[in-house]
Amino acid sequence: MAEIRNLTCKTNPVQRRTGGNAVAAAAYRAGENLRDEAANRTHRFAGRSADIETSCILSCEDAPDWHFDRAALWNNIEANETRKDSRTGRDVVLGLAWELTPEQRKAAVLEFAQKEFLDRGYVVDIAFHKYGSAVRERDRIFDSKSGEYITGEQKLIGWKDAGFPFLEAHQVQAVDMPHVKIERSNGGDVTGYKLFHPHAHVLVSPRAWDSENGAWAAKVDPLFNKPQTAKDWRYDWPKIQNRMLEDAGWDFRISCTASSGDEALPLKSEDLPAQAYHIERRNEPTTAQLEADFNRIQNEAVRTGQDEREQTETGEANQTERGEAASVGGWWRNMRVHFSDMRGEWHSHFRSAWDTVKERWRGHHALEPEKTPEQERER
Repeated sequence: MAEIRNLTCKTNPVQRRTGGNAVAAAAYRAGENLRDEAANRTHRFAGRSADIETSCILSCEDAPDWHFDRAALWNNIEANETRKDSRTGRDVVLGLAWELTPEQRKAAVLEFAQKEFLDRGYVVDIAFHKYGSAVRERDRIFDSKSGEYITGEQKLIGWKDAGFPFLEAHQVQAVDMPHVKIERSNGGDVTGYKLFHPHAHVLVSPRAWDSENGAWAAKVDPLFNKPQTAKDWRYDWPKIQNRMLEDAGWDFRISCTASSGDEALPLKSEDLPAQAYHIERRNEPTTAQLEADFNRIQNEAVRTGQDEREQTETGEANQTERGEAASVGGWWRNMRVHFSDMRGEWHSHFRSAWDTVKERWRGHHALEPEKTPEQERER
């Protein structure tokens, strides 16, 4: 069985109610300065352009010219969505195998975007990034692979032990294989380290474009908001890259559903938010901890399903279909067992957290005695 490496495939909406803005999102991902007409401000991210390999906007054949103007496109979308809780875009992040050439990586993303979005009438703004988030030695990082918190210094040591070369910015221009870029300030001080982690951001319009009427569709298709859609993408996206890897003669494959022991390209780590850090110091449960527990259980269950598939598959006919069915079946069987074991522990976590919130609320918001009708009239 070929070695399996885990890569990212995730999606998040751009939501107004959480402070999201489509113009800012597009500026950040493309590494540009874009003017936000509604907010009367400029989102300045041109300083990130060195980490952006390329970007492009794709729409239907008869799309108006302003579709291909990044500022005009996303300002128009922001103006078209009038609700205060509107979703003004959807960001789909696709991890890319570094073994593929830049041209192959771009072709894979375009194939995925064509099938999932363009054929349905949506407009997509695609940006190809070279690196993951910057890591500093003093950072406190949640490591998705181990499910534990580590320091930035430990992360850097792990990269060194894995054999990644640490290169200055002027040394990485033609390097298209795993390495760590050293970030420096204008004064020459080290400000962080970035792991070579090729990936693409596909920013999708919230509505399809109605070519006949020359306007955005009247209704929002709920398809992209369904959890099943994201799950389907995690199974479909690797198939495109795996086909290209096989054609190129590589003896490994990628997956977007579970980690499988590949040390060459560690899973993406995220900084632990400051609030969660202080809560953890008080030994109170955090959402990050519970999410880590869930991810660890899910990854273990999927790996078990893959082992079962390898042991039970016989014959060559329909091998791929049976393997996927065995993986999914094993995932659900193991998830049921793990959740049964941890149900009591998780219930205790949530109950304790809820009790803590109620106690603090009572302490800060003591109930006032009810006023008599005479007192109300005096007011």
